[in-house]
Amino acid sequence: MNRSASTLFACAYCRSDIESDSFFCDQCGKEIMLCETCGLPGRGEWCEEDGGALKAARTANTVTSAPPAQSPVPALKLVNENLRLFIPIQQDAVFGRTQGPYTAQLGAQGAISGKHLVFGYDPVSGWTVQDVGSTHGTKYSRTNTNWHQQPKLTPHVPVALADKAFLLVANVEFTIQLDNAAGATQRI
Repeated sequence: MNRSASTLFACAYCRSDIESDSFFCDQCGKEIMLCETCGLPGRGEWCEEDGGALKAARTANTVTSAPPAQSPVPALKLVNENLRLFIPIQQDAVFGRTQGPYTAQLGAQGAISGKHLVFGYDPVSGWTVQDVGSTHGTKYSRTNTNWHQQPKLTPHVPVALADKAFLLVANVEFTIQLDNAAGATQRI
């Protein structure tokens, strides 16, 4: 590979930018270890991203010129403009009033359960949501009319999400914003 065409990644030890076709860090001198599964650099024996075995870049069975291209996970955001809630969602994080990374935003919403939802992402089905047995339930709809006619989500059953659809989390309505295309602009 032509070094001028190589990409950069951060050394797992000193965080310096190094060329992806390097076997050793130019700054700290440590040997570059790559995950056999995802191709990302790491240190130790196991990848912090996916648990795959780390092998020396010079002997790894991965493409050592650059980590393999992975489809980026499209951004998911829940928005309630009236309550001024603009919540970027993390994959597999608990969405609740007292548990998970959203407690600061949801703490004042008494009807939302302490542990209400979990969002997931699958490269085939996209973003999903699961009610985890909340007290007041969750509803999903492509329109935000006739909520009283929408059934509550069955607990622990994932439901695929669509851009510009709606979630009624207990009594709080959110608009779903998905950034499906690279470079697409998010509307807020």
